[in-house]
Amino acid sequence: MKYARRVRDYSAAIALAVVLLLALLLGTYVAGYFWMGEYDFGETDEGVVEYVSRDYPQQWLADIYTTAGKVESWLRRIEVTISGPDSGRL
Repeated sequence: MKYARRVRDYSAAIALAVVLLLALLLGTYVAGYFWMGEYDFGETDEGVVEYVSRDYPQQWLADIYTTAGKVESWLRRIEVTISGPDSGRL
């Protein structure tokens, strides 16, 4: 009986640690998305944002933040462009 309770306690602690680690990694990813690149936007005469452009100093950053740009575009319902130094080159 004591063994089963101990295993259950360890399982809960491990599950909590995994959830906290994933939350930390996701938070770091989102923070990097917003703060590591240069931000530009265009708006209408009424002040409504039409598009957002994020330019990152390294191409690998632009590559990993492309998914976050798609999510931002979907959430804000505007065009979001993610670019890096090698964007547009073949």
